[in-house]
Amino acid sequence: MKMVLRLALLLSKLCNIDLLRKDTGGSPLKKVPLGIRVERYDMKEYLHSMLAGEHAVNPLFETLGLRLLEADAQGATVRCEARPDLMQGGGVLAGGILATMLDEAMAHAVLPCLENGARTATVEMSVRYLRPVASGTGLLAKARIIKKGRTIMTVEADALDDQQRLVARAAASFMVIG
Repeated sequence: MKMVLRLALLLSKLCNIDLLRKDTGGSPLKKVPLGIRVERYDMKEYLHSMLAGEHAVNPLFETLGLRLLEADAQGATVRCEARPDLMQGGGVLAGGILATMLDEAMAHAVLPCLENGARTATVEMSVRYLRPVASGTGLLAKARIIKKGRTIMTVEADALDDQQRLVARAAASFMVIG
């Protein structure tokens, strides 16, 4: 547990998050330019914006072409197309892109479980790549909550191609911050 806390503190410094702040109120999430720290936000408004396709609140989704299809207390689903600019030198989807998609699906499964004002951060994740993904392939990452703890949540996700074949499986732990 000490190692997890040390990792979380290091992550909080890198991401400019104040882990000791106990602020649970907040104004609605505002669209902010990259590099600007969001002090307060409303998780329900954030999820509503994301589900409506307003990805300016999460620039990573816009950059990678991710789309949040659903997010509730049971899980989340994220869609992505394996675009040519996301391929690695061998002509298949880069593993890091697939890992990011799975991580985002799992994080968005955690978000509906948080109290207003709380945040989450991935503290550990493993991915098993089971099948290469070619350019133009549609992907779905389906995440589900395995265990809801007060400070750590355990989540799993599967990435399926447009033929419903399993291409990767991930498991992760998310720290609840705030």
